[in-house]
Amino acid sequence: RVADERATKAAELEQKVALLEVECTSLNQELQDMEARFRRGQKKSPEEANQMLQMQAWQEEVERARQGQRDAESKLSSLEASIVHLYQDYSVFFCWLICRFIFSDLFVWLQAEVQKMRVEMAAMKRDAEHYSRQVTVKIDSPFNQKCGCQLY
Repeated sequence: RVADERATKAAELEQKVALLEVECTSLNQELQDMEARFRRGQKKSPEEANQMLQMQAWQEEVERARQGQRDAESKLSSLEASIVHLYQDYSVFFCWLICRFIFSDLFVWLQAEVQKMRVEMAAMKRDAEHYSRQVTVKIDSPFNQKCGCQLY
């Protein structure tokens, strides 16, 4: 029963990781779309050159946020794999015995670390979405003002 619960928990965690990967892919596509819109409307004036530098700085910031998210996902995945590996290597009874009497504090700590990483990943996702929205507004605003149109 305990092994089934652990297997179910591992499957749920794998599903969450897969959803995060899909969200990362979506954010990357959104950034590529914004870069393409920016390149289509790009001109050679000094003001626009400054805007391009600012855009590159924002892109770097977004990429750093995404890298942090990927690092957190990797840590979470590694922790989850370690926990699953532990349960697979030992019999259910031995695992229960270890968890209950020897490593109970360790598993509480591991659960707390996994929760911290989940919170960090959620914060990074919010930051990436915020930067993505900010970049869209910053890119679109100057061009909308100059040409009176939307670049969608």
